[in-house]
Amino acid sequence: GAEPAGAPAPRFEAGSLVETFSRDPLFDPAVVGEFLDELTFAAARDLSPALEEAVKDARAGRFAEAADKAKSDRLHPLATFVRGLAALQQGQLEAAAGFFRSTLQTAPGAYSPMAYLAACYAAGGRDDEAAGAWQTSLLGLEDSPLVYQLLVDAAMRSGDAQTAMGALQEAMGKWPDDGRFTGRLGVALLLFGRPKDGLVALDRHLAAHPDDQHALFVAVQAIYGVGAAGGVVESPQQDLARAQAYAEAYARLGGAQQALVKRWLDFLEKRAGDAR
Repeated sequence: GAEPAGAPAPRFEAGSLVETFSRDPLFDPAVVGEFLDELTFAAARDLSPALEEAVKDARAGRFAEAADKAKSDRLHPLATFVRGLAALQQGQLEAAAGFFRSTLQTAPGAYSPMAYLAACYAAGGRDDEAAGAWQTSLLGLEDSPLVYQLLVDAAMRSGDAQTAMGALQEAMGKWPDDGRFTGRLGVALLLFGRPKDGLVALDRHLAAHPDDQHALFVAVQAIYGVGAAGGVVESPQQDLARAQAYAEAYARLGGAQQALVKRWLDFLEKRAGDAR
């Protein structure tokens, strides 16, 4: 139904809706392997035996050993890249960023170092710079769903609706059924002032991905947020029933924020009772 006259749109904070940045997916061996392939091709240079070993270690997730073996080939782009991976994994963000910048200078046609430089920014809380760097890296990494996902999250955390929605639309054009993007579409619509459309998108996403804890949590929060701002999605009773269904699924999956979800439900229950 239409928003009741005078009901303000709920304000959602990115911090409660958007997952915090995690470096872990960037260290997945399959991801590292793809990015190393891209860089190796762009660098178009021979590797010393030591550097070949270093790259092998990096592909297997042994980043500290890889960095150690790469030290002798100081300025080779693959050496600085591998050393950047090790520094980033250890949380040495400034050192890692320095290595990735060096890689970009010595292999100017490569985009993988830009994706990891963006991760240094995101890990340091600089989401707007991270989004800019991930957007640039897509020029060469347009087949990476992970880069799109990281870009969308950074843009949402920094409040950049245009970048977030643009990247989501592009990603969903390529991977229409990918739960990473169908769920994020719901979150983005909530965050950028379209709560009803956001809930429709979350409903659709949860029908296909009923075990998505984060989406269930966000869906209850969205229904509560509309109610707390004085609005309804459908009616107080229907909103309560919908929130209860999501909350039950969230509890079944052992969601960590059940006490908070219970508080939201208490509010919706009282409102539904008052409206009878």
